[in-house]
Amino acid sequence: MRFSKKITQGEKLTTYLNRDNDNLSLSKTVNRDFMISWLRALGYINQVFPDDASKEKFLSRRLEWLVYNFGLRRDVGYKFSLKRIIDFKVSMDRYLGKLKFDPTIYFRTGARKTVWRYLLLEDYRGIIRFNRWHSLRHLLKKSWNCSKRKKSILLSSFKLENSKN
Repeated sequence: MRFSKKITQGEKLTTYLNRDNDNLSLSKTVNRDFMISWLRALGYINQVFPDDASKEKFLSRRLEWLVYNFGLRRDVGYKFSLKRIIDFKVSMDRYLGKLKFDPTIYFRTGARKTVWRYLLLEDYRGIIRFNRWHSLRHLLKKSWNCSKRKKSILLSSFKLENSKN
């Protein structure tokens, strides 16, 4: 990358950097040092390489991944807390600096875009509330589907019994 002045990705490198689901054990070791090393690397790329679409996409994909790991996930090595979120934002400002583009246009999910907006507004408690709401909603939805299924089974069995009489 340094010699060609272009950001390119080989097939194996992309698989590792994109964090496919195959790398679940890697996510367990994600910690503060890991976060800082990535932010420093992204800061270097942001300063050294010329501004173009490939750089924006590369930085955005990595930022999306970091936002997911440090803004949404609870099962990484760096415990989910208000302290972690503040540390992530402070480290992001320190190592990455200001971006000249909006990385959320390349983010794949709305949850990551929402966390990014909260980070920009420095509403760290908003991220905690959003995370709790997001987790709770999923659990409620799951239990609601189960109870809905039970109700439909009971209703259909009731209809069968009444039709026999």
